Amino acid sequence: MKLLILLTALSSLLTNLETKTLQSDISLTIQAEGQAALTSPGKCVMQGRKFRGTVRGYEVAYDGSTLYFYDPDANELTLSHPTAEELLSTNPLLFAQSMAQVSTVKETVNKDGTITTITLVPKGTPAEQMKITLKIKGDMPLSVELKEPHATTSLRLKNPQYITSTPDFHFTKSGAFINDLR
Repeated sequence: MKLLILLTALSSLLTNLETKTLQSDISLTIQAEGQAALTSPGKCVMQGRKFRGTVRGYEVAYDGSTLYFYDPDANELTLSHPTAEELLSTNPLLFAQSMAQVSTVKETVNKDGTITTITLVPKGTPAEQMKITLKIKGDMPLSVELKEPHATTSLRLKNPQYITSTPDFHFTKSGAFINDLR
């Protein structure tokens, strides 16, 4: 019975990410090999493949076809139709979703049964080369960490919740230079 519950944890999380709107404060940490970790707070909202977020003053959104990226330092709004790879590199939860289909999956539950850790290792790749680790509590994602040979990216969700409203997954910036690459 316990095995069945474990095997459904990832499936349940992926279904929720496809069908519900997730909103959370976040903490994004990037650490290159031999460098100090850079941690930045932000916010995100995600519904299926659509998302919107802010980190360090930068804003990004994807409405299903157009990727919006605002650089406040340059006062520039870039619009593009991203490739699948570009889209996955902007959203760690989408990346984990896509990797679940081509990875060996291991799920474990902590001693008190409240947190499930899901480890994804792409098939044919040693775990020391690339590994994605998700932590979930019930049906709520708490974190996703991507370990690569020379860098680690961690997204921690603080106070995540599923909301009933549907946000805008696009934006404009009055006075910004528009770099339209579509």
